[in-house]
Amino acid sequence: MRISIAFLSESGNTKLLAETAARFLAQRGNVTLTNLAEQPLPDADCFILGFGVRRGTFPIRILAELEAAEDKTLILFATAAFGHLPHYKAHLERQLRAFIPESCGYKGLFLCPGELSEEGMAYFESLVSDRSDDRENALREIRSGAAGMPDQKNLADFRVFLKDAFQQGGLQ
Repeated sequence: MRISIAFLSESGNTKLLAETAARFLAQRGNVTLTNLAEQPLPDADCFILGFGVRRGTFPIRILAELEAAEDKTLILFATAAFGHLPHYKAHLERQLRAFIPESCGYKGLFLCPGELSEEGMAYFESLVSDRSDDRENALREIRSGAAGMPDQKNLADFRVFLKDAFQQGGLQ
């Protein structure tokens, strides 16, 4: 089976996950690692696509690759500042499903907390108009949930996710 691990990474978080996947899956045979900002997506039987979520949106390039994944096995991974919030994964996955072809063997989305930049924090602060203790607590929770991520536990969880996706999907 030809496996293509491809990613877009602005901060390095998604690249770290992609490299983790490449090392973990190397024994499965023909595995390529591609930075989509530099190279086109090579053909494969299984696409493992990674990207960062910014302000709740996905990179256009990733959406185009999803739409073109007819008859392929597809595994997704993403990093997001809100990646530690359980409901956020379901929200993102609902949005992504609209771009995944019916003929695609979709195996799931791994959502990892990503470090929140100062620019990102400024954006979230701008969304909250009041200056109450609740606002401060919410912003503190956002910042602490994303601080230092992805960490070693996140990387271990990602390896388990990949193992399960391959086993449950009957992939070699």
